[in-house]
Amino acid sequence: MVLESVKSAVEVGYRHFDTAPTYNTEEAVGEALEKLINSKLISRDDLFITTKVYTLHADVFCYSDRKNRLTVTRWRLYMLISD
Repeated sequence: MVLESVKSAVEVGYRHFDTAPTYNTEEAVGEALEKLINSKLISRDDLFITTKVYTLHADVFCYSDRKNRLTVTRWRLYMLISD
């Protein structure tokens, strides 16, 4: 379902994808974008991908964990959000 949603978004012009561990979307969105990039539907350079971590959870959701969950190799914005 996420792959089809992300693909539809790309097809109509969306280029910004916002994820977060609390949204529970990083893995699915990352996998969907990776498939679309590999199929040449979109270039990685055309995407603006963001993820974030709340400082309250910074010890649990660290940077390397985000990198492993969101399989796309680079983000444009990594936010630290304080409570």
